[in-house]
Amino acid sequence: MLLAPGVRWDTLADNAFLSEFELATKGSILGRKLNEMFQNDPPSVGYPTVGGFAQEYDGEVVDIYGLNNVAMAHSSGNRYGWKNHAAFNTDVFIDLQPDLFLPVDGTKDQLLSGTAETIHIPFVNNIYDDPRFVRLYSLAIITDSETSIRAFVRRDLVETLVDKRFDVMEIDY
Repeated sequence: MLLAPGVRWDTLADNAFLSEFELATKGSILGRKLNEMFQNDPPSVGYPTVGGFAQEYDGEVVDIYGLNNVAMAHSSGNRYGWKNHAAFNTDVFIDLQPDLFLPVDGTKDQLLSGTAETIHIPFVNNIYDDPRFVRLYSLAIITDSETSIRAFVRRDLVETLVDKRFDVMEIDY
């Protein structure tokens, strides 16, 4: 690494470089929390920047940006956005239909505040307004005895989660 062209020690401390590690660490923590929450039957999860999350999470992970998802990566559409993270295609997402989409952990108060700012991630082509998405998914806070997450949940799974003793509070966005 020392002899590679263009590598300087001061660039290793660059915030952009460190943010990659931060994303992986946050993803790992969320993956472990979801494992604890859904011990017996982990739902499939649609998630961006899946590196750390996919390494920890025991359930199926759908990489919505396409780097680790062949169907998404080979889909048609624009490729504007982050390099290797811009292949999102609404039609492919609707075909894949992960059980949860964009889970975020926190306290109920944290999850209720700032909802609009935190669910609208870049490069998902305004999926939130697509009638198919609105018909299939509900934004909800899901809580067990210890953990709360906010995620878009497939509407057909809400009752199943309630039957499994989760508290599910659907919210507007």
